[in-house]
Amino acid sequence: MTDRVAILIATGLGSGYSPLAPGTAGSALSVGLWLALQRWFPFSLTIPAHLGLILGLTLVGIWASTRSESWFQEVDPHQTVIDEVIGQQITYLGLLAPVIPWKSLILGFFLFRLFDIWKPYPIRKIQDLHGGAGIVLDDVGAGIYAFLVLLAVRKFLHW
Repeated sequence: MTDRVAILIATGLGSGYSPLAPGTAGSALSVGLWLALQRWFPFSLTIPAHLGLILGLTLVGIWASTRSESWFQEVDPHQTVIDEVIGQQITYLGLLAPVIPWKSLILGFFLFRLFDIWKPYPIRKIQDLHGGAGIVLDDVGAGIYAFLVLLAVRKFLHW
């Protein structure tokens, strides 16, 4: 039962089984999560509450990702996308509005995918960590980079 729960989490509720671009599917799931939170639980997107959610997801994600390596019998299995879910949430940290900022959501999605695929320094080095920490923490780094660029664009363009 524990393995099934871990795999359900690690695969982003199954989105990691997407035959085409599972990481992008995990990011899309995270956008859906953000939209659901914005609609039904907007208080959860205040910076302290959202940070708590991200921290909780990160800890659970590291555990689930570690289990997924054993389950799939490979290092950083492509089905494991909880890291994309977490990184995308980091990208959207502090993104609050009474009206959903579509331009920011779309730009944040593409920025995160760019940094996740590109893995600029030191993200590529973080990926060398063993187990779930290596799987998740490089996407935390990509999320931070995407967050900073999105923040700069929003301030510069007054979005």
